[in-house]
Amino acid sequence: MEGYKKANPSSRDVISKLPDNILCRILSFLTTKEAALTLLLSKRWSNLLQLVPILDFDDSVSNHRKVGPVKLVAFKNFVESVLSRRFNNSSSPVKKVSLRLSNEYIERRIVKRWIQQVIDHGALELTLRLDYNSNFTMPFRVLTSKALVHLRIGSRIRLTQPRPNSVSPMLNSLVLDSVLFGSVTLLLQSVLSTYPNLQSLRIHESKEWYYWDGSVSSQTLKRLVYRRDDDTSGPKRCVTFDTPALVYLEYSDVVADKYENLSLDSLVEVRLDLQLTADQIMRKNATDSVGFVPGDVSTLFMGVKNVKILCLSPDSLDVS
Repeated sequence: MEGYKKANPSSRDVISKLPDNILCRILSFLTTKEAALTLLLSKRWSNLLQLVPILDFDDSVSNHRKVGPVKLVAFKNFVESVLSRRFNNSSSPVKKVSLRLSNEYIERRIVKRWIQQVIDHGALELTLRLDYNSNFTMPFRVLTSKALVHLRIGSRIRLTQPRPNSVSPMLNSLVLDSVLFGSVTLLLQSVLSTYPNLQSLRIHESKEWYYWDGSVSSQTLKRLVYRRDDDTSGPKRCVTFDTPALVYLEYSDVVADKYENLSLDSLVEVRLDLQLTADQIMRKNATDSVGFVPGDVSTLFMGVKNVKILCLSPDSLDVS
């Protein structure tokens, strides 16, 4: 039997003989919890977790109703341990961090500390998904970094006012998924000023989670996606796109009262999904409203008339 094992290639631990960078690449496709299980394999694997450039924490498994708070506390301790070992005992950079939480057992101050640790240690990409039962207030200063390149925030997160002169010069793409602004003075334009080199912006608004006032002004933005799920609220008073470098626009919303200041000279592709509110439909179909146009859509269509690719939803054709 001993001779058979030596002669049989399938009995060899070929994977453990791979270089560290290859093994870390393999582990980066797993969640951090799954990757941590490899610590039990052998000494060869004991320090690899500290070299993996991607950290992915997700409490959805621990948040099952049959698991109970003990497992949730274990999850919190696990995250604390990984971050402590990684940031205190390793010089290997963390490139990408994903944090998905949906339970109330983990104190919010601890979650904010985790995020601050990740930002302070130069993460290039950060994804936050905090599906708590109530709003999660996040100081905007936590999300500013000299190194951050990609940032995705959602959902039910309430952002507070950024500090004066707080800038993330390297941020390239930003996703805001059902967030709120905690101050009437904190508008989208204030957020954009924090990211002066932003090239890609995606905004998703859902019922009761509206924060875009209709104004976008950026000299660097090349890709803009705006989508609103709910059409029961009233139209925006005015929508402006002061975006001379914009190449791609995907815009899904109820028809605004008016469109102006449309600087779209570089636009190549446009996808429009314009809808009418119940009130606009009623006014349009009324017998005494011949010629009624809900909103100044003609200005919007004139602003995108020279694009190479134009995709219109059936609803958009109905309002044009």
